[in-house]
Amino acid sequence: MLDNSGLFDEQLGALQDYDLWLRISEFGKVLVIPKEMVNYYNYTTGKQVSAITDRYVDAIAYINKKYSRRINNLSPEEKVIKESCDYYLLANKAMRNNNKKLSRSYFIKALRVRFRLKYLIYYVFTFTSYRTLLKFRRYI
Repeated sequence: MLDNSGLFDEQLGALQDYDLWLRISEFGKVLVIPKEMVNYYNYTTGKQVSAITDRYVDAIAYINKKYSRRINNLSPEEKVIKESCDYYLLANKAMRNNNKKLSRSYFIKALRVRFRLKYLIYYVFTFTSYRTLLKFRRYI
């Protein structure tokens, strides 16, 4: 499948894995395993791609342009879900990077596009630390 879809897009400063999954999905059916299969650790220290929120803003714009034909084929409801998820992702990255004001603005945008209780709860957590959010995230 990787032979057909290609590897990571080096034009992207972030979300290379997401872009790869989008390309892979063009060559077969993607299934969901409804069970946690991996432990994910989110370190708040050290240099990571996720340390720069603007990389994600640029990556989302790039991906939306790259896959505009596929996005245009989404139903109106699917487009709303995608847009709110984009804002949610940016809000989380901004919060991780300790930019609470930017995080709040993205959570508000996500809530305006599509109200989700989860987004509202995360918004409230922007008035605390990211570490506090990480402690409670599994309960949200």
